[in-house]
Amino acid sequence: GGRILTAAGLGIRNAQITITFPTGETRAAKSTAFGYYRFAEIPSGATYVISVAAKRFAFSNATQIRVVEDETLDLDFVADE
Repeated sequence: GGRILTAAGLGIRNAQITITFPTGETRAAKSTAFGYYRFAEIPSGATYVISVAAKRFAFSNATQIRVVEDETLDLDFVADE
């Protein structure tokens, strides 16, 4: 999990976050009014691809690759100005 933020640090609501498993399976989530999102029951020890998209916002780093070893709550995305 993490947050979707504007360049000014405000949360972005209803951003679409997608996680892709090593098998190719995907899951989607939407951010809350304060920009928070979370995926539950993600097996640890694997590499995942996490992407974000939001209306009216662009992200230079819209995709991140992360090895999940434990609960992760710092996978943030920050929109361009």
